[in-house]
Amino acid sequence: MARLWSFWDRERDGARVLPRARFDAFAFPELLGRINLVTIEPGRPTRFCFRVFGSGMDDPLQGDMTARSVADIREPAYADLVQRHYLQAFRLCRPCFAEIKSDIGEGSLFHYCRLILPLSTKQDICDMLLVTSVRYADDRNWAPQDGISLSLQKAHRYDGTVPERVHKF
Repeated sequence: MARLWSFWDRERDGARVLPRARFDAFAFPELLGRINLVTIEPGRPTRFCFRVFGSGMDDPLQGDMTARSVADIREPAYADLVQRHYLQAFRLCRPCFAEIKSDIGEGSLFHYCRLILPLSTKQDICDMLLVTSVRYADDRNWAPQDGISLSLQKAHRYDGTVPERVHKF
C-alpha cells in the first residue's frame, strides 16, 4: 500500500489526481485481486459504482460487487461506512487511509486497512477512485487466505483520516 501511495503521488506530477491512464494494476502484483476501481456519479446522493471489484477482496457481506454500487451492499451499517470513506476521498480530492475493525459475528473479527486514491479519466477531475484493502492478521478465528496480511505488532493505528494527519508508512 505504501508503494501504491508513493506511485500515485509521484505519477500525478503535481496534478490534483492521477490520470487513470497512468495506472497499471500489473505494476503492483502483490495487490492484484485486491484492487477496486470505483466510478463516481455526482449527485444527491453521490453514487459510487464498482467498475472492477478485485477477486481477492475480503467482503464478508456481499461477494463480487462488479457493476454494482455501494448502495447494493446488503448490510446498511457497512454500506454507510464505505459511502462515507469514498465521499471523503472524492470531496477532498485526496488519498484517504482508514483502519476498520468490525465484529462480523460468531467470534470473527474483520480487521483491515483501506487506501483510497482519487483518479481521473478527464483533465484533473476526480471521477474515479482506486481502492485497495489488506486484512490484518488478528487473534480471533482468522488466517490469511491469500498470503497478504499485516501484523498487528507492526501495524500503526489510524482512525480513518486524510494524509495530513498520518505519516506515510
